[in-house]
Amino acid sequence: MRRPIRIVAQIPPAATPSYAAWRDTILRTEDLGADAIFGYDHFMVPAVTGRDENGRPITDPNPPVQANFESWTALASWAEITSRAELGLLVGGAGFRNPDLLADMARTVDHISRGRLILGLGAGWYEPDYTEYGYHYGTVSSRHEVFVDALERIQNRLPKLVPPPLRKIPVLIGGGGEKKTIPVVARFADIWHRW
Repeated sequence: MRRPIRIVAQIPPAATPSYAAWRDTILRTEDLGADAIFGYDHFMVPAVTGRDENGRPITDPNPPVQANFESWTALASWAEITSRAELGLLVGGAGFRNPDLLADMARTVDHISRGRLILGLGAGWYEPDYTEYGYHYGTVSSRHEVFVDALERIQNRLPKLVPPPLRKIPVLIGGGGEKKTIPVVARFADIWHRW
């Protein structure tokens, strides 16, 4: 089976001088022909200094504070100002928002974008995002449980929303892990991203 090549760009807000500069970058990226544009869902800019033997990020324990913007508010803006590229997060943290509310947010951005949202979700990994904003970080296993619960609740909430999404919103799952993540990808995902 042949699949068309698609060009995707991830443009996080890390260290951007202003929202206007980030917005203009999104517009230029669509003008250049990107098929999909992703932000990220970090409250604090991750200071990645390398990767461990499993490919997981190693981060600076005392990262510098950098300019950053909230992701879902930005997605709503991008949905309004763009016209062709699909939009999403690579990926949203499942533990940061009530899943039923997140389903409604996704449906709303899907409508604003005229059916171009990709719902990216992962278990979360960057501890400063949790601790700085008062979320419980937990363990890899507890974050995975929250992640699976969120996917189930989102899947149940989307068909109840009035009006419904404009299309079946594609679910992008981010993360590795043969024992836990791959079965969740098989169950819920339309797209899988792993580094």
